Amino acid sequence: MKYCIVILGIICLSACSDSVTEKKSVAPVEPSFTEIISTFDKAQDSLAGRDTSNQLEYLNRKFLADLISKKDSIFQYPYTMENGIKFAFSPDRNVAIVSWNTWMGGTMLDFIAVLFYKEKDSIGHQIITYPGEEDLGSSYCWYDTIAMVQEGNNKIYLAHGYGRGSTALWWENLVAYTYIKGTLQRAALFPVFDEIIYGEVSDTLTDQIFLELDTHYTDKTIWTDRPGISFINTGKKLKVPLITPEGGNTKYYHILEFDGKKYQIQSRVSD
Repeated sequence: MKYCIVILGIICLSACSDSVTEKKSVAPVEPSFTEIISTFDKAQDSLAGRDTSNQLEYLNRKFLADLISKKDSIFQYPYTMENGIKFAFSPDRNVAIVSWNTWMGGTMLDFIAVLFYKEKDSIGHQIITYPGEEDLGSSYCWYDTIAMVQEGNNKIYLAHGYGRGSTALWWENLVAYTYIKGTLQRAALFPVFDEIIYGEVSDTLTDQIFLELDTHYTDKTIWTDRPGISFINTGKKLKVPLITPEGGNTKYYHILEFDGKKYQIQSRVSD
């Protein structure tokens, strides 16, 4: 009888152990950063060419939330492009931008660009929006470069991106950021180019240079041939095309140089 009790006890312990093992094996596993990107890409492809604006909106919002939940992984990501999603990193890897086409914009490409930045004990984030249209949540551009200019302990980050308002309207944007009290914020460092085009230069400064080129008013009909902003000396100098009020190409550029506080016009050169 004693042997029967011992055997039954062993069987019970074995059954309990198997039960615990089974519960552990079915515990939910969070998807990796790479899996989140792959899942989003496949879901977007499955909706391509269909009238699914509600589904696309949900899909993009979910991907945005997933990105933010995995923001600790972004700065370790080794690629600059993955499944149509663009990653840009500053040289010091303190700032990153993840941007993608939502496929909700028709001929106007609708991008979302999320800026991630390291703080003392955390990682902050913000969506890059066009001034005056923050409520729309659209970034207008996706971003391919983050240049960095350092003056002493002060670092300036220049986020550069492209967009398209239609098949004829090409956009280019450059946004300046700097750390203020430990948080990355926009920095008004550039002259106001609308005033320069009209020959009126003031002391007003802006935090971005936004260019709109209309192919109806230029001989540059191929995207890769468009005049664009160039970085000189890692961004300490900028070569910025002068665009007419109609969006035409003047074939002239302003050379801007950072003087430690702001960018100033140094010269005007031809194409």
